[in-house]
Amino acid sequence: MRTTIIVLHLWLLLASAVLTQRGATTVKRLELEYAERQRAAERRAEEHCQALEVRRTCYIKVHQVIRHYEAMLYSHMRMPWVGARPPPSAVLEAARCSVRDAYAEALIGVPDGVVHVGGGSGGGPS
Repeated sequence: MRTTIIVLHLWLLLASAVLTQRGATTVKRLELEYAERQRAAERRAEEHCQALEVRRTCYIKVHQVIRHYEAMLYSHMRMPWVGARPPPSAVLEAARCSVRDAYAEALIGVPDGVVHVGGGSGGGPS
């Protein structure tokens, strides 16, 4: 009888160690999964911020180029009345091409929903 109690006591002692280890392993696995989810969420947020910054930079460039082109067109239309020589058409063509290029570059970073609302990819400068 005494041997049975000792064997039972040893078995319970070993079982409690196994259960404790199993619980610790489960907790560690859950901590690692949570940390991985946190890192993934932080990466997604960082990528989103970077995408917004790239898009913002493209929009700024497009608007600057368009303002420059509009100023050149205004000067071109106004020059003959003032008596000055208008800029050569090659300069205007280069400005028009820079607007087209900047617009095309901006379209790459624009979400599809914005392109469709804005008139599609064919609605830009030609």
